[in-house]
Amino acid sequence: MSNKYKAIVFDLGNVVIDVSIEPACAFWAEKFDLTAEEIMIKFPFDEVYAKFEKGLVDAEAFRQHLREYFEIDFSRQDFDTGWNMILKSLTSNIEDLILKLKDKYRLAVLSNTNEIHIPVFEKLFDEIFEYFEKKFYSNQIHARKPEKKAYEKVLDYFGYYPDTIVILDDREDNIRQAKSMGFEAILVESTPQLKHQLKELKILE
Repeated sequence: MSNKYKAIVFDLGNVVIDVSIEPACAFWAEKFDLTAEEIMIKFPFDEVYAKFEKGLVDAEAFRQHLREYFEIDFSRQDFDTGWNMILKSLTSNIEDLILKLKDKYRLAVLSNTNEIHIPVFEKLFDEIFEYFEKKFYSNQIHARKPEKKAYEKVLDYFGYYPDTIVILDDREDNIRQAKSMGFEAILVESTPQLKHQLKELKILE
């Protein structure tokens, strides 16, 4: 165990959980008069989406925004079924890695997410979430990465210097922000690559 690092903070999407919007678009295409490709290209990752992830608009307001945007009167069930198909499975070998870390470091989650997904992934992958002592979900802390406020929530909770906290994320903009605030940060491309970099930091043997 490294004497320097005290906490490791995991992103969820494509770090702990494999995610993809493609299955959702394929499902919606069967329900709506659009192709999966059209939905994927047109899907509005816009201001309303950002507010949804920050908990500033609720799930029904987000659904209604998409109904108006796509000009389709879909049901709550049809939307939510597709939306939750974004959550595919645990990332390969991530559970083994977390098990190796859990007794030596404080583990947490910092993730941009929403009120529809949280109860679903916490139930689907409950065996993983018991190992995280704290979950910083964007819709609950009202801040999205790479906003500085999201990382400040982590610092406030742990009370550690940022260079003793390791941030794991699959997005370069989030990693840049973390590094600019003094965190150790790793851009995650795969679990084997992540393990290699953790060994370089002497976090793993």
